[in-house]
Amino acid sequence: MTTVGSEVQTDQHVIAVRRLRERTHLPDSQAPYHGLSHPEVVWARAEMLCDRCERAGIPVKRSALRDAVELHDALSHVNPAYLGFPSSERLAATLTYNFLIGRGHNEVLAAEVSDIVMATHPDIRPRTPEQIIIRAADLWNIGSSYEDFAAASTALFHESQIANGQDKSFADWIVGSHAFLRRFLWPLLELTPEAKDAEGRSVWHTQAMSNLSRQWTETFGNNSRVVAEFFPDGEIKPSFCAPSSFYIAMHSSEEQRQAALATVGEIAKEVNSAAFLIPGTAQGFSLASELCDTVVLHEPSIDTVCEAVRITKQDGVIVVRFEDTLDRNILSIAQALHSSIVDRRDEGEGYSLIMVKRPMI
Repeated sequence: MTTVGSEVQTDQHVIAVRRLRERTHLPDSQAPYHGLSHPEVVWARAEMLCDRCERAGIPVKRSALRDAVELHDALSHVNPAYLGFPSSERLAATLTYNFLIGRGHNEVLAAEVSDIVMATHPDIRPRTPEQIIIRAADLWNIGSSYEDFAAASTALFHESQIANGQDKSFADWIVGSHAFLRRFLWPLLELTPEAKDAEGRSVWHTQAMSNLSRQWTETFGNNSRVVAEFFPDGEIKPSFCAPSSFYIAMHSSEEQRQAALATVGEIAKEVNSAAFLIPGTAQGFSLASELCDTVVLHEPSIDTVCEAVRITKQDGVIVVRFEDTLDRNILSIAQALHSSIVDRRDEGEGYSLIMVKRPMI
């Protein structure tokens, strides 16, 4: 018998799962990132998250999670359409379900593990602790140190080169990679206190945006600006983007974030594909301090202006948009925060206050 947390799995079951994994994954030499060892890496991360949940009093079904982690990328090297499946995640989930049923597990358990596998699909919002953990563990490197993120990107690039037999440049691959990753970053993946910083911001999203924007600017040069735009509830369509910019649209409503994904994707296609839609609230953007060259606020308040100043680089631009008249309190706060007001524009339907962040004296 093998103990997994507070649960027990038979040795025969563990062996059977591992044998299936060996048959459905390429060796690491052929898949440097998603190869045979990938589930082991993901499980090590998942165990850390399980331990955090245990300390926080959050129950986790480790055996079900372990099975899902072992098989979540099964046959990922095969085009799912060839086998009649709409996605690689659905293919792996179905294979997992059938495998468990074949081993005598009941339909409820098999469906539960299958649903955990499906939580790795970018368009699905993970909801159970097991679904959140597998999603977070699978995306771990995006929000880890930049060195780990860069190493994972290199492995994925080489894997793509091997699979496609192409000499695509790293820069061209980055464009496609960022377009793919854009679909994964819209939901929050928070379970335990460690998921937030002292200000209540998502630690993972903060680091992920820092890593992705750094990678984009290192690949395409310092002329590529980092632009963030914050939208209030009810507003979906992003409205500010410029060629060569790394664009971040922030929205506090999960429903609105998910609805806006297609819109962000279309804008990205027209500009440069580096566009992301992530959680953000008036009380705390999920962005690193002094990350952005430009910040645009559609919901002006003292809170949002303070946050805009926090995440804007020195000599960066902050655009505050008002629906009708300029708020004098906002003007005063902006000046107190050592931001020089360089322009005030009457746009017919409102005003834009344009500020430049200056060094603190």
